[in-house]
Amino acid sequence: MLRRWIENYGVPVAQYTDWKNVYVREETEKELLRGEVPVTQFGRILCERLEIRIIAANSPQAKGRVERNHGTHQDRLVKKLRRKKIQSYEAANEYLESEYLAEHNQRFARTAASAQDYHRQRPSGRSATTGWYGIRIACSK
Repeated sequence: MLRRWIENYGVPVAQYTDWKNVYVREETEKELLRGEVPVTQFGRILCERLEIRIIAANSPQAKGRVERNHGTHQDRLVKKLRRKKIQSYEAANEYLESEYLAEHNQRFARTAASAQDYHRQRPSGRSATTGWYGIRIACSK
C-alpha cells in the first residue's frame, strides 16, 4: 500500500500510525539513554531511507481513530471482495484502485485543514519491482 501511495502521490513527509510494531516498537534501555527512536526493520528500511516521519498514536483517542479506520477497511473491504467473488491479490488490487477507494473516499474523506501538499517527489530511477534503494519489496501470499 505504501509503495502504491508513493508511486501515485510522492513520499509523504509523515505517516500517522498506531503502535502495532510495524514501524516502531518499545525502546530498549540503551536506546532510551542514547535518545534513539526504536524503529522496526520495515521502519528503518522504508521510512528512514525515504525520510518519512512516523507519528505513532499514543493516546487512547488517537489509537482509536487509527483502529476505527483499519476496522472500517477490514469490515467493508472483506465483505465487498467476497460479494464480488474476488480471490486473487491481483484482482483485489485492481478492485481497490478501480472502485473501492474512490467509493470509500467519496463517503468518508474530509477536506484538509491546509491545501499544502505534504509529499516530496518520489525517488527516481527505481523500478516498482526492485523497490527503492535496491531492496526488493515483497508481499506474502
